[in-house]
Amino acid sequence: MDWLKLLLGENLFNLLFSKADDDVKKQITAKFEGKKFIEDDGKLIPKSRFDEVNNKKSDLEKELAASKENLTKVKADLASAVKEKENGVKTVEDKLKEITDKLANVEKTNAEKEAQLVLSSKRSVVENILRGLKANEAYIPTLVREFEAKHPLEKLEIVDGKIKDADSILKPFQENYKVMFGEIKVQGNPPNRGAGNASGDYYTHEQIAAMSQAEVSANLDKVNKSLANNT
Repeated sequence: MDWLKLLLGENLFNLLFSKADDDVKKQITAKFEGKKFIEDDGKLIPKSRFDEVNNKKSDLEKELAASKENLTKVKADLASAVKEKENGVKTVEDKLKEITDKLANVEKTNAEKEAQLVLSSKRSVVENILRGLKANEAYIPTLVREFEAKHPLEKLEIVDGKIKDADSILKPFQENYKVMFGEIKVQGNPPNRGAGNASGDYYTHEQIAAMSQAEVSANLDKVNKSLANNT
């Protein structure tokens, strides 16, 4: 009966059992016999209740631990998803930039080619005009180079296959290079191209035709003199 004394307290136990007869004691013993109690903070509580509470607490702790573990996993999944999204966005942006750069390069190349075609077309017009003015075919490349040096094709206006303000452009040009226009006619004795010409008194037709525009411009008097001496 010590467990009952601990449960009721000594005073209450003595008060009850000092006056209780044997039959009452037997009934009390029968009622609590076999029941287990746990002392918790100086108090006795039924072990079944203790186990119930303890098990519930344990279950909650397990659930909490599982929940925390799940939270950690969800956070990891979220971080992974965010990273994948960021990488995906970056990949798209990189791809877009790559395509944009390629497009810009293609557009630039196309613009350059179109500009080259325009210049080529203008050059053909100039050549045809020079031929129409009876420019000697041997000097066409030289004349075209000289013409472009004085009248850049980028700024030259051509309308319906004709140069705008042609008279003000072509007449001075033709006059300046008149020895290159008309058929070349060799008369008399050709200039001495031997030792007497070693100092470079004259150019041959081949030399003049092979000159760059800068060379012709730099030696224009000599070129004209050479052409005049060969006509």
